[in-house]
Amino acid sequence: MKKVIALLLTLMMILSLAACAAAPAKETNSETTAPAAQENTTETDVPNDVAPGAEYEGKSIQIMFNSDDTWNDVIDNYAKAAIAEAFPGLNVEFVPLQDVPVETLATVGELPDIWFGTVSTAQIEAGICLDLKPYLTDWFTENFNNPNFYNDSKGRVWAVGSGTDTFYTSVYYYNKDVFAACGLEAPKNFDDLLNTCQILLDNGYDIPLSHSGWTTSVYWLEQAIVCYDPEAYADLMANKTDFNDPRIRAAIANIQQLVDMGALGIGTVEKDATASISEFVEGKAPIMSTMSWNSGAIAGQTDFEVGQFFLPSANEAYPSGAAYTCWGSFLNGWSVSASTEDPELTVAVLKTLIDTKL
Repeated sequence: MKKVIALLLTLMMILSLAACAAAPAKETNSETTAPAAQENTTETDVPNDVAPGAEYEGKSIQIMFNSDDTWNDVIDNYAKAAIAEAFPGLNVEFVPLQDVPVETLATVGELPDIWFGTVSTAQIEAGICLDLKPYLTDWFTENFNNPNFYNDSKGRVWAVGSGTDTFYTSVYYYNKDVFAACGLEAPKNFDDLLNTCQILLDNGYDIPLSHSGWTTSVYWLEQAIVCYDPEAYADLMANKTDFNDPRIRAAIANIQQLVDMGALGIGTVEKDATASISEFVEGKAPIMSTMSWNSGAIAGQTDFEVGQFFLPSANEAYPSGAAYTCWGSFLNGWSVSASTEDPELTVAVLKTLIDTKL
């Protein structure tokens, strides 16, 4: 399984993008108690005379998940089989995400053992969620460059995702067939991107780079600053500088060049994400800027090969790829109810579920 890489500026992006991240848990004087976990909680010692699967007979676990086409595919075609193989005899019920607050489900005793969502401070303080850290310490060490990646301020873990569930980044998809026909490669720096867009314009593409009104207003500016000078962005987030900073203005000037040359076409502000994706999928726009969560929206929808790159840097001090933005929340993902009957078994099932999603 691929390790999750902690990227430069991820934490700052999470704190700054409230629309996509839940507020971190507040420190309180109260302590949340979690059942003591054994050193190895993912394996159960079973006597030799016990038939395979007998240790799980009569036990049940309920899992609540986002019911959409992608999740239904993962659950039906991968997760169910993986869990059945790892825990023969265990009764596992998958239920769609309910439009009822977790707190309400917990109060009436109907909260599933495992659920996908965003943990709130209120849920933590009410003791609804199980602290996963004691049960997954070894797993974190084996699979994460930073084993404390999901820790809150007290070293506790309330939710775990596979990465694709929880963290996303802005990406540029491009039409490899068009690029090959025009003698182009994925741009390695910002001058390359400007030159690429000009060549595409010269070859009759009215929209070399498709953006939607959402992408240009929500993340494009931040992305440009981070790629140009991550230290300037850090200073901006810490209120140590403002938009008059020459570094910030240089980053803005870079993307203004794309606008001025007509690389985005006409009507970008009014364009929604669906229209932008359609321009790319239909071959009208050889490049599209969007978030990585839209990868499923273009997978298998094109009759050309798709490549991708990040916004290239215009600053030699920070080469392309040295820093980029990441959206997400450490409180978003799979959580376990503190009331689950067998925490060790439930967390073991959770780990299998996450490994399957990867």
